[in-house]
Amino acid sequence: MRLPALFTIASLLVVAPIVACGPKKGVITSGNNGGSCTPGDEADCRAQCEGNKNGAACNTLGTMLSKGQGATVDPVKAAVYFDMGCNYGSGAACTSAGQVYTSGVGVAADDAKAFMYFSRGCEAKDYDGCVESGERLWEGKGAPKDDHHAKQLFVQACEELNGHGCYWRGVTYEQGIDEEESQERAAAYFDRSCFLGNMKGCASLGNCYAFGIGIDTDLEKGGALLEKACKSGNNWACGRLKDMKSEE
Repeated sequence: MRLPALFTIASLLVVAPIVACGPKKGVITSGNNGGSCTPGDEADCRAQCEGNKNGAACNTLGTMLSKGQGATVDPVKAAVYFDMGCNYGSGAACTSAGQVYTSGVGVAADDAKAFMYFSRGCEAKDYDGCVESGERLWEGKGAPKDDHHAKQLFVQACEELNGHGCYWRGVTYEQGIDEEESQERAAAYFDRSCFLGNMKGCASLGNCYAFGIGIDTDLEKGGALLEKACKSGNNWACGRLKDMKSEE
């Protein structure tokens, strides 16, 4: 995968463990148990999950039950299958369970349980779980606040090309967590995040271009990125786009 120009080879080699520029799954197979299930085929996914102890199939079934895709909506059963899939080794199912305990849909909301499931997802190499865990450590939500550990999780996720993790890596550079503050490096990570499709990264990179934070001012690029993020539903980007236009 080709990385954008701002993200230099030197910065890619940095392995370090919000905000001036920024504010803040088809057929699935189980890595542990083999086999697969067809999304939308409730009987197949149930057989693979319950019969073959296929964690990924459990996660697919849980998603179907939570969204009503090929199954009747049942958030309580969805939570059960996410937990089952997590116990069968699916990191994605662990992360899904964490999201359920965050939202309180199908179960009672519980920040501590959400953090536990996100942590298990990260341990099983689901990098969305790493970012979710890091965010909660950053906020002190469901676990004691720990910026250092949060940063390590963001680094881990970004190194695996998780766009949301790269966004947060930029935030840690903006705030100088365990290292010298660097708006230039922050902008480079926002660039990488945006390249990987994360709208928070695009919004933050657009803000950097619009206001010359860490990179040379480029109103055309800044405006295009902020507008893109705004259209995706990022209200912060909409506000910054308005600010930029008011200063022109």
